[in-house]
Amino acid sequence: YSITYDPVGVDKDKKDITNKHSHNSIKVWMNPHYLNGFKQKLVACYYGRPDKLEEADWICYMLAVYYNCIGTTNVEVNRGETVSNFKKWGATKYLACEPLHVWDASYKGKVNTTYGYNISGAARKLDCIRLLKEFLYEEIGKDEQGNPIRNFHQIYDYQSILELKKWNNVGNFDRVSEMLLRGIEWKSISI
Repeated sequence: YSITYDPVGVDKDKKDITNKHSHNSIKVWMNPHYLNGFKQKLVACYYGRPDKLEEADWICYMLAVYYNCIGTTNVEVNRGETVSNFKKWGATKYLACEPLHVWDASYKGKVNTTYGYNISGAARKLDCIRLLKEFLYEEIGKDEQGNPIRNFHQIYDYQSILELKKWNNVGNFDRVSEMLLRGIEWKSISI
């Protein structure tokens, strides 16, 4: 199993939060393995905004412990305090480092030495969008009528599917931002 997590950047009072503000988005993915027929799918998700950043990080940490996501908790790190919270809890073994070989083949098998993923910058974001699209449309089997089954068929989270359908480069789409990390992880698994 692995986790993708897009945290919010700052604490806000509940009275100040509207549907225009960012929310934390966490997903747990079952990774390909011979015991599951090398298929991957979404198994759990959380979307919300607790009073403190640390509370959302704690939810991510508890999911990492429950699903045994050692070294596979993929966190976007250009906001929030997730890495420092995991350090405070002595739980950095759950955090993943960005796989450098996804961006440059000369780094075959190497990962960044710092925890988390940074997907800021227009070129990097565009690459992440491409990887997410490739992940979503990857054919993973056939149904009874011979039609292709794709990864997006394995996402049984209605709100995430709606966000994917409505996504544009201007709006605030927390679930899609979090799934960009899955695109990177998927690519690193398949290399």
